[in-house]
Amino acid sequence: MKLPLLAMLTLSTFGCGTNKAKFTDKRSGEQPEVAADTQLKPLPVPGPITEMPPAPSANPPAETAPASSTDVDGEPLVTDGTVVKGVYDEKIDHSIKSLYYQSSPGLKDLFVDPENSATSMLCWPSALAYQAEAMRTRAAAPLSKLVDPSAAPLTGAEAAHADIRHFATRCRVDLKAGTTVPQGVSCIDEYLKASGYKPEMAVVGLDAQWGVFGMFPTGTKSERRTATPDDVRAATRNGRGIIALVGFYAFDTTKARFERVKGHFVSMTGFGHRDVWGSDELTLEIVNPGTDYAPNPVGRNSERVKMKRFSPDPGVVMPENVAFSLQGPGFDTAPYTSFVESLIIFDGTTP
Repeated sequence: MKLPLLAMLTLSTFGCGTNKAKFTDKRSGEQPEVAADTQLKPLPVPGPITEMPPAPSANPPAETAPASSTDVDGEPLVTDGTVVKGVYDEKIDHSIKSLYYQSSPGLKDLFVDPENSATSMLCWPSALAYQAEAMRTRAAAPLSKLVDPSAAPLTGAEAAHADIRHFATRCRVDLKAGTTVPQGVSCIDEYLKASGYKPEMAVVGLDAQWGVFGMFPTGTKSERRTATPDDVRAATRNGRGIIALVGFYAFDTTKARFERVKGHFVSMTGFGHRDVWGSDELTLEIVNPGTDYAPNPVGRNSERVKMKRFSPDPGVVMPENVAFSLQGPGFDTAPYTSFVESLIIFDGTTP
């Protein structure tokens, strides 16, 4: 069964924009005025990709979690993609040193307000630009034919800006509202095919619902269930790209439920895990497009956050297919509680 486009947009949620009326807000679906890309034309993708802004949670219910470590935050993960022993029973990191900052002054002409970097809706193209470079240069089975939007002589920040602009155009990002998951998945599918690869993609979590309405490219796996640490571990072990949609929620004390306020896309590049945590907890290595890593020490262009099973108080209504919160800088600041809503997992193979 397929719904009319307007009806589907009515149900859409965005990743870098605010959910003005939660899940039932009607959206225009207008396309942004993006800087011209001389090599590409916008794709005919139906509707925007689900980009959801973080949602605040005023006085959220108490959270309980299985025993967690207190000594892992300062432990660097390995940087060559190998599995090692140590503070964790298993840890892997595929992060790279390149910087893709969505609020860079060099991109301000794409902000809602050029003088306010907080109005950047570029989290999706920034995350995808990062993942494209990471997969193009990875040690094992690199996708070396992936189109590089910023070929020489561009380097450093100029190259990063060119990549972000490229994917903002290619993915038809709405510069006022952000991106939707169907839009993003369609963009990855086209990008891999244009580069000569056969896409292998899966959407796990809340946004897998769009597969029911035929809004994902043929061959995309849709798993409408809670996205878990086990999904992250399996995909990372296989070297796949992972872009997560994180929803920020406010807790409505009168209704005893979480209300989504906004969403944000981040790249998941590694993890640290202890056997005693089972499937309830994971230390994630992430690259947040909303964080400027330039001031950090050389080689530290990512950060660690906790993905932990959330235990609401009795009677509290949780979002559908959402069970894991993120704890760390930018994700657990009052009045918001952030939850992992969906994982977009992808790779390419030679036809």
